[in-house]
Amino acid sequence: MECAATFEPAAAAGHPLASAIGAEILDEGGNAVDAGVAMGIALSVLESVQVQFSGVAAIMVRDGTTGRVITIAGLGPWPGATDTTAFRQGSRSYIPQGIRRTVVPAAPDAWITALRLYGTLSFADVAMPAIRLAKEGFPAHKSLSDLSRHYARYLRPYPDNARIWLPDGEPIQIGQHFVQAELASTLQFLADEDRAASARNGREAGLTAARDAFYIGDIGKAIVNHVQAEGGWLSHNDMSAYRSPVEDAIASKFNGHTILSCGPWSQGAVVPMTLKILENLDFSSIEHNSGEYLHAVTEAIKLAYSDREKFLGESLGSNAPIEQLLSAAYAAERLDLIDPDRAWPTMPPPGDIPGHGGVSSIKSSTQTATAINHGPQVDTSICCAVDRDGTVFAATPSDQAFASPAVPGLGIVVSTRGAQSYGLAGHAATALPGKRPRLTAVPTMALTKSGGIIAAGGPGADGQPQALVQVLLNCLVFGMDLNEAIKQPRVRSLSFPASHEPHAYFAGVLEVDKELSSEALQQLANLGHRLSPNEDGDLEQAAVCALLADPIAGATITARDPRF
Repeated sequence: MECAATFEPAAAAGHPLASAIGAEILDEGGNAVDAGVAMGIALSVLESVQVQFSGVAAIMVRDGTTGRVITIAGLGPWPGATDTTAFRQGSRSYIPQGIRRTVVPAAPDAWITALRLYGTLSFADVAMPAIRLAKEGFPAHKSLSDLSRHYARYLRPYPDNARIWLPDGEPIQIGQHFVQAELASTLQFLADEDRAASARNGREAGLTAARDAFYIGDIGKAIVNHVQAEGGWLSHNDMSAYRSPVEDAIASKFNGHTILSCGPWSQGAVVPMTLKILENLDFSSIEHNSGEYLHAVTEAIKLAYSDREKFLGESLGSNAPIEQLLSAAYAAERLDLIDPDRAWPTMPPPGDIPGHGGVSSIKSSTQTATAINHGPQVDTSICCAVDRDGTVFAATPSDQAFASPAVPGLGIVVSTRGAQSYGLAGHAATALPGKRPRLTAVPTMALTKSGGIIAAGGPGADGQPQALVQVLLNCLVFGMDLNEAIKQPRVRSLSFPASHEPHAYFAGVLEVDKELSSEALQQLANLGHRLSPNEDGDLEQAAVCALLADPIAGATITARDPRF
């Protein structure tokens, strides 16, 4: 399908300086993908406690010429030498914090794949703003300071991590000049390799050289040697063989709009699954954010997460029943399980789809959650952009600085996304050699029936899809503008196993924003929800950053959640 509409270029990200970098790239003639990759790499500097350059980066791109929407997974698999028996001891299974959670670092390849397929600039061009920020430093912002303080006890045991993110032995202070010289050198090395190769053989050769510098050159060798010395399983073959899969986004209709998400290697399908269940509700008779409304949304979310636990995850192979999960008939069956007068006291049962099995994770999760508690798992950011031709980019780069020892001299922590797998055999997200964990951090797009394009995402682990569902309902059902839709108070269910180890499960618990009306909260409590008020500054609150490109109005709106 040819797309001739003209869009107003814009960029938005989880940090204002990253947004400014994206806007500058667009102003200087770069396209949305150039701007998006530049922002994504910059976020690994600006928000490095929660975003690692050597982490993950799920990407979604809408091609402005064809209208096709693709995803670039940016999520590495477990190393080929992974010994999963190490995660199973007696009746318990647990993937311990540290180097053995390491999977193949995928973000660098994902950024370069996006540039190769849809960008116009070199790696060096888009990395230069991040290199300057890392080398010259910037004033530390509140989130960076809060996370440095919150995770200080996990940073301290690792000397290199503590040296970087606990400068002078103390958490980073708001306003403190924060420099990451080693990370600057790492990025500069890739940029130099890119420039040298492109000068000889053109842009494509430069991108390949930058990628090879990370995966098979000196940096790659240092990464593998470090991981193996610490007792991890990553090999040179794992690194050299890695390529980020590129595939069509999952598409589902909701009241005439098209919701686009990432594949079953992630939890992205939870967004369209939840909306599909809610599609047959008569929203005209339900007051927004009333107890009745929030109950229906919460119960639909719980049903979708129950199906996530059974059906989504690469460990089950490539036959996840996405078509069935998003069918109108299946959604109607799930909707029938919502009792308007009573909340499910636990996670509801998953659906029954012939030929697709799975094991329950509830028992294992409850046991590990009571025995081991590593506190909230906070990571991920978001960057999105649109250019004049209607190419739209959205990415959710992620991974933590405190979950494993940093690579000496490189200023990076290799992806520990294995924390989102299970040691439990037979689970949809079981850790297996060569298989990817089930990623929480994924972007979402919506093509509105009026021709607009929404691109959105943000931090918040299992709260991300829940926040996106509520924001999209605010926009697509209740007609709110993007900023208003994002600022609205929300709820977040915890009545299913968390994606991160120790997969904590809190039956019936519903976190609620304090701005919700007392009447709505009382009604939710009366229906059986176990309410847990969100506190100001709660690090685990899901935040949303988004843009809405409207070619008819000739405008693009960007919005950043005050929860950031």
